[in-house]
Amino acid sequence: MAWQYKHVTELSQAVSQRLKRDAAGLFAAIIQDVHSKRVLMLGYMDDQALARTLQEGRVTFWSRSRKQYWRKGDTSGNYLYLRDIHIDCDGDALLLQVEASGPTCHTGETSCFDAGGTLSGANFQAGLGGQVLRLPVKNLRSGEFGGGRIRMSISYPEIFAQTVEQVALREATIPLEILKERQLSAPSPRNCISALRSHLGFVAVMGEIKRQTPTAGFLNPIEDPGGLAAEYAAGGAVAISVVTDTPNYLGTIEDFVAVREAVDVPLLRKEYIVTPYQIHESRALGADMVLLMVGLLEPTVLESLVDRVHSLGMEALVECHTRWEARQAIQTGARLIGLNARNRETGEVDRCIV
Repeated sequence: MAWQYKHVTELSQAVSQRLKRDAAGLFAAIIQDVHSKRVLMLGYMDDQALARTLQEGRVTFWSRSRKQYWRKGDTSGNYLYLRDIHIDCDGDALLLQVEASGPTCHTGETSCFDAGGTLSGANFQAGLGGQVLRLPVKNLRSGEFGGGRIRMSISYPEIFAQTVEQVALREATIPLEILKERQLSAPSPRNCISALRSHLGFVAVMGEIKRQTPTAGFLNPIEDPGGLAAEYAAGGAVAISVVTDTPNYLGTIEDFVAVREAVDVPLLRKEYIVTPYQIHESRALGADMVLLMVGLLEPTVLESLVDRVHSLGMEALVECHTRWEARQAIQTGARLIGLNARNRETGEVDRCIV
């Protein structure tokens, strides 16, 4: 039987105590586009739906009519990726800010409130002097990406703050102690260095599961990450990188789980790792490598995280953009160093760096 990452079914006490539920144990979940700030839809959640949403990075609802859980996109392919979450002052409603990969409404409209239209009854019109108020809404789509504009750059300090906030949400749901217990059930780390050196005299290829980048924008919806990973492995990829960062790349932890179940080659968990919690989370997921970035971390923190990765039997792929950063990477004791020749602001590649 394939190893599976167990989904949580209970919220942490700290989160649960802030929520107020109706008689059916539900609370409202307002879905808002993180970029345009348009309200896309209204759904309902219970504790388990919220726990799944926090863990997987994709929004799970409770259907009051069908009496079952459902995730937006499982049938339509139009996914909602969690970016941020806020709680109402009374605790009876949540505001979930998301990246949407397509129209939110089943009618094909971007927002369910577009499909519903305006209220244009006589009393409403009378209050507006007989005119229906229609505020202009700017179309913020980029290509086929229906969830709003794609931000072209984000600074390292912003990335760091953003990641710390997201990790705090995950840790509130799954404490570090539970992750450490789950590590015991994870498959043993694979020998990544041997895999990367397995094609002597030839280039060893690492495939990647990535939906978008801040510079290139939306790339591909990748509805079946496990299937794509299997194609990579069948084509000769010696390892696979799975991007799990949601705000900037539309990746999810669920993507990693699907790929781990589909292939046996070493996997790199690729996201902005800034805390030890993420390293233990990666090992519990079955990761063999994790990405650490010199430009994102203080030297002492970087060295500490490299040591933590090695202590768990994994490899740290330390990414650098300059010769100076490469020296720092070497000083940490990292056995795998990645040279990124792409300019973060423009997306241009400078091969002279390599």
